Amino acid sequence: MSLALTLSLALANTLALALTLALALTPCSCSYSYSYSYFSLFSPTQSVFIRPLPSHNFTMFEVLHQAAQYIVAAALSFRSDIENHAQVKLHWIPNHRMLVGPALDEAGEVFPALNLDAYALEFVDADYDVLHTMYLESVRHDAVLFWIASLADELELDGFFQFDLPYDLPYGTLNPDDLFPEPDYNELDRLGDVFSKALNGMSRVLTGIDNATEIAWDAQHFTMGAVIVTGVVDETITSSIGVGLAPPEESLADWYVYVSIWLHSGNYPQQLPAMTHGTWQLPHWNGAVAAASPLSEKDMAVFFEEGVAILARFAI
Repeated sequence: MSLALTLSLALANTLALALTLALALTPCSCSYSYSYSYFSLFSPTQSVFIRPLPSHNFTMFEVLHQAAQYIVAAALSFRSDIENHAQVKLHWIPNHRMLVGPALDEAGEVFPALNLDAYALEFVDADYDVLHTMYLESVRHDAVLFWIASLADELELDGFFQFDLPYDLPYGTLNPDDLFPEPDYNELDRLGDVFSKALNGMSRVLTGIDNATEIAWDAQHFTMGAVIVTGVVDETITSSIGVGLAPPEESLADWYVYVSIWLHSGNYPQQLPAMTHGTWQLPHWNGAVAAASPLSEKDMAVFFEEGVAILARFAI
């Protein structure tokens, strides 16, 4: 399905501004202010006291969420042109079943990655061939930090590795001796399938739309999505449509796909046509959601296509 959203943007940073709207277009109401305290790295063999990750029994998605923060920290440490965590975007690579961060070197030959099938952090090259691997099962937090820092010289990365993030996750602060749990490979496989279906479903809808941002992951909130700029007046965005995939929250027990609208005017629709898949969340939220696991890739594409087409009528 092709959508004729061909608005002309006068300034290049207009699309960049659209990225800041992505969180407002996600139904999750949580706002995290996280700060991992940085400590000097030391040999992980210095202490024999170990414990599991804090607070509670973690689901695999929560473990992945925490592991993705190493990618953010690496990008902030080794890329001088990346000034804040919002600029660090991850991408799901379906054929390799991994989340990949931005290149860490000037030549674009070293990328940090989180491999779901291997349950491991990796450094990969531009072809996603593995350069180095740190398997996470029963590995301490400080051992991961030591591993990343120790590879900086070998990989010819500029700067020093620091694990110092300006936001908080809802699981508490990692301590040096916290352990990553045993993997549930069935669940990791299921999550990889959900990520691939959602990415391909969104890609089918966004193909040919000029004013759409790339599909990317926000590591802080562990969501994948894109924003379509649908209205610009005097170089100011007046409306946009968000599409994406988000993790479980209080009112939604599993991963879900969403489509939503943002209007500068605030004149949101009060009633919308029924969708083939999913339900509108009016009036408390200006969008629709659908449980991701039961949907096929085609179903997800239909969900995004219908939602964007309906909301585009109001996006001016």
